[in-house]
Amino acid sequence: ITDSRLLFSKEDANAELLGPLKATNVQFGDVLATQIGNNFLSTFARGVKINNRPLYSQVNTNQITLTGAIQAGWDVELYRNKVLIDQQLSLPEGRYLFENIDLLYGANTFELIFYGPQGQVDRKVEEYLVNGNSLEAGQDFYEMSVTEQGEQLLNNSSYKSAKDGWQFSGRYERGINDYISVYTGLSALNNDDGANESTYALGSNISIFDKVLVNIDYEQSSNDEKELEIALRSELAGQSLRFSIQDETRRLNSNQQNNLLNSAKIYEFYIAGRTPDIGYGSFSYQNTATHLQSNLFEDQFRLGNIFNYTIGGYSFNNNLQWSDNDLFYGSSRLQKRFGRVSTRFGVNYTFKPEREITSYEAQFSRTLTSSLQGELTLRHQLQNNITLAELDLNWQADLFSLNSYFNVDTDDNWRVGLFSRVSLGFDTINKGYFINKRSLVNSGSLMVHVYLDENNNGVFDKGDKNIEGVRVKGLQNYRRADTDENGMALLSGMPANLTTDIIVDSESLPDPFYVTANDGFSFTPRAGFVEYMDIALNNSSEIEGTVYKQGAETNDVAAYATIKLFDESGSKVAQTQAAYDGYYLFTDLRPGKYKAVIDGQFKNRKSLKNTQQILVNLPARGDVVAGVNFILTEKQKTQGYIANIGSFSSLSILKTYYQLIKRNILKDAQQAPFYVKDEESARYILALGYAKTELSQLKSMCETMQTKGLECSVQEQKISH
Repeated sequence: ITDSRLLFSKEDANAELLGPLKATNVQFGDVLATQIGNNFLSTFARGVKINNRPLYSQVNTNQITLTGAIQAGWDVELYRNKVLIDQQLSLPEGRYLFENIDLLYGANTFELIFYGPQGQVDRKVEEYLVNGNSLEAGQDFYEMSVTEQGEQLLNNSSYKSAKDGWQFSGRYERGINDYISVYTGLSALNNDDGANESTYALGSNISIFDKVLVNIDYEQSSNDEKELEIALRSELAGQSLRFSIQDETRRLNSNQQNNLLNSAKIYEFYIAGRTPDIGYGSFSYQNTATHLQSNLFEDQFRLGNIFNYTIGGYSFNNNLQWSDNDLFYGSSRLQKRFGRVSTRFGVNYTFKPEREITSYEAQFSRTLTSSLQGELTLRHQLQNNITLAELDLNWQADLFSLNSYFNVDTDDNWRVGLFSRVSLGFDTINKGYFINKRSLVNSGSLMVHVYLDENNNGVFDKGDKNIEGVRVKGLQNYRRADTDENGMALLSGMPANLTTDIIVDSESLPDPFYVTANDGFSFTPRAGFVEYMDIALNNSSEIEGTVYKQGAETNDVAAYATIKLFDESGSKVAQTQAAYDGYYLFTDLRPGKYKAVIDGQFKNRKSLKNTQQILVNLPARGDVVAGVNFILTEKQKTQGYIANIGSFSSLSILKTYYQLIKRNILKDAQQAPFYVKDEESARYILALGYAKTELSQLKSMCETMQTKGLECSVQEQKISH
């Protein structure tokens, strides 16, 4: 064994770990020392690390690290705002890691696209909005670690560290107000060779009018190394901008006996974005310009450009890097899927010091069987005239994965590799162990039990049965699993502390009359935990009937009426429209009590009103309830008089006005106020009273309202009721 790591951790979103420390995360074993500043150089070492950072949000608005599990042999591409910024190919260890990625001002949409050997495509999106200070006024966080550098929990003779000894690292940050935050950090190393080291760091994040974010970072060590960086980030016309100035002093090597220091100033400008989509594909880019001044080396000026163009299933990416020290090189890649074969073609080239193609490659992947995938890579390096061929075979079983590769080149070098992954967990409900091919330690897992709730009591009890073959999905983390003969499905490899919605794929239900007892639920995975949830299914019911309009002798059908269905809580659960013959149908209804109503706008438009109230009780066994008919009748129109105290163009304005004046009118009103809609003017009228012929009472009410400064008049009005 050349390397091994063992880590134990515990998390608590409520910050109730370690008593007064109010920690959210505690780790011991092989940990990374706390990063006190931007220059983070550390390796895994045995020790302890604790912090109270929130588990669900990003505190550091300067950089981010993206890591997670991936099926062995898969490729992963990292896009930031549609621009390809990094990729990792044919990962054999089943884990991807992108470290210290700069965050831009504004929206940072990171899209991870995973490509399987048989052409599968999986996606994961993480969004980070940087538009100001990440800490609110008075909010503070800490992190500290104690590690023994050079030593791991399971020591390996091949493991070495440049700086051995006990190291303490700590960082504290606090929000001064909603626009300014500060941080400070300290690291002290008691080196085994006696050359002790200490480093301190401090900095601040400043938001200017929520338009510009200024980052100031300073770091200095006891061996005279130091760095000051000032960075400004903003956004202009949808394009992200970043300008930074860095002044640093570094030793040429880590030996303190060598007093040769290199002082350098680095100026960098960065702009990235995408052009509007005008129907000819999608184009995105990022440009960098860097100027470096040094007291020991020649000054350098560098330019870089990366662009990505996608159209019609083709994806073309190009990367160019130029430097005034006679270097100019680049790479291009074209990707396309043809039927069941995924292809990727790439070429690396230089313009300076010589114009030549340095290497090119082609990659083909295809499904061989339902569980076996193959990938062939051909690569030729022109500088040393070596051709390499590699064949990868990936076997994805239900309980484990087995990946192998064999490569050989024309220089008589060959290599064979075999990698397998299996995880063991314990089901606390069924008291049994289970095996899974995904990692259960660094990510969260959810065990879902799907059953048919025959009595609709929400509890799995006698008479209920497990349902096999139901697909359960996590929407935001792209996880899915099918239930076994015990109705159990395991969603594993879920990113920790990222909430996702859990639903049942209705198309996978074995009986078309099954429905879920609810619409799903939200779930927040915890690293290393296997949570348990029940999902109940019900026998669905149907309601059908006809909408009639009452006539003098017979009832006529009312075509195209809108019918709404409400549950006991008053929430609308379904809506449908009757056909030309008045027939309507509701399907996939859960057990319970429902109320069916005709849409009010339809009744007003047709000048109709209800004659009955429709209540339906659907049983747990499922049923087809037929003959749930509506009989509507025409509204009666009566000519009379009203006391008008206001005419309005909308009902909401009328109601607002009524709330303002009701305290003045209710004690003198002899009838309950109401409103009518005048069909000719299409306006809403607020009325204090109604009379068919007698006007004296209405006139008296209006005179009373007028003494209070309110307009009021008696008018003739036709009222439908």
